[in-house]
Amino acid sequence: STIKAGIAATGIGLLVVAFASLVQYFKDSEEGASKFKQITSMLGVVVGNVTDIISNMGKALFKLLTRDFKGFKDSLSEVTEGVKNFGETTKKEMKMANQLEKDRLALQKFERKAIVEKAKTEKDMMELRLKARDFEKFAANERLGFMREANKLAAEQLEKDLHVAKEKLRFQIEENSYSKSTQQNLDDEAALQAAV
Repeated sequence: STIKAGIAATGIGLLVVAFASLVQYFKDSEEGASKFKQITSMLGVVVGNVTDIISNMGKALFKLLTRDFKGFKDSLSEVTEGVKNFGETTKKEMKMANQLEKDRLALQKFERKAIVEKAKTEKDMMELRLKARDFEKFAANERLGFMREANKLAAEQLEKDLHVAKEKLRFQIEENSYSKSTQQNLDDEAALQAAV
């Protein structure tokens, strides 16, 4: 405690303590981790847009070296458009990325709650199905009612599972729209589409 106070008394020490506190906030809380993801996703947009321009420049150079002058001209137009629209595009995509991370946190909280509810629902469905098979204790109309209730619970659970899958697909599609997509990005999107 005395050492910490001594370090904090110096300007550099105070900066180190402040930085360490910030790092700890990002590590120790879900809210902090979400804020950190928001920051890094917005930085990712900037980097992605810069690399798109560089990629288009490389494409233009390749077209020139292969004597595809029309392709060269078209690629230079893409570079020019990318540079010209960089600020506006980046600002728009950063806002989208920030909202996407907020939505992702909300979905994580929903999923966490849904895991507990799913376990309870599966238990309830199993009990209802067992009752539906008990010919000695329950009449046919009661057993049919148990099956209908179990099917209703299963349909509600399916809706929750579909909601999660659709949201994850939406997140991936939106992320892929920020800059050029890698093969892994496209594979992830295809896997999520298959899950829906």
